[in-house]
Amino acid sequence: PAFRLQCLLRERSKDPVKTMRTEWKAMKDRWFKGESMDPVYEGVVRDFCAFDDTLSNVHNHVQAYMKGVEQLAKGMTTLADGMHGVLSHADESQITSDSCKFKEASNQITRPDAPHSAIAKLNRDMTFNIITPIQSHLANNRQLKTSLEIRQRRLVELQAAKKAFEDAKRKHSERDAGFMQAKHTL
Repeated sequence: PAFRLQCLLRERSKDPVKTMRTEWKAMKDRWFKGESMDPVYEGVVRDFCAFDDTLSNVHNHVQAYMKGVEQLAKGMTTLADGMHGVLSHADESQITSDSCKFKEASNQITRPDAPHSAIAKLNRDMTFNIITPIQSHLANNRQLKTSLEIRQRRLVELQAAKKAFEDAKRKHSERDAGFMQAKHTL
């Protein structure tokens, strides 16, 4: 359905009249004669599209999660800097010491440029184990969708050519130009 429309729009830019005729013939056949479809293939395509949508959803949620983690880290850094700035000049040495320890602990957690910080490890792990594989699958799914569009377009063209051939076979003899053209097209 959606990829058929995209395919149709892409093809219209190449040969609009031929594509319109082919699609119109296929659409009339579907409306008036019913569509002969392969239920297994249609089920696989439907499941594939659902899987692709789910994968895209997961990718978007992971990206949102990583942005949230990044905001959390910035907030913790701001809090630690603020506390250290205010409390480092306190008269009580224990408060000054604790504010320095809090800032150091916060930096160990939130510094993305520090290789052993929790945020840097999380970013590496998420990128390696989740984001990169999902992006790879999404790229592969785009290629598969393109192949499905091409297959669908060729199937429609084959069905239109077969119908034209059968019509020419009934109306013309085997030596007639209309029959020869329909046979050549098929």
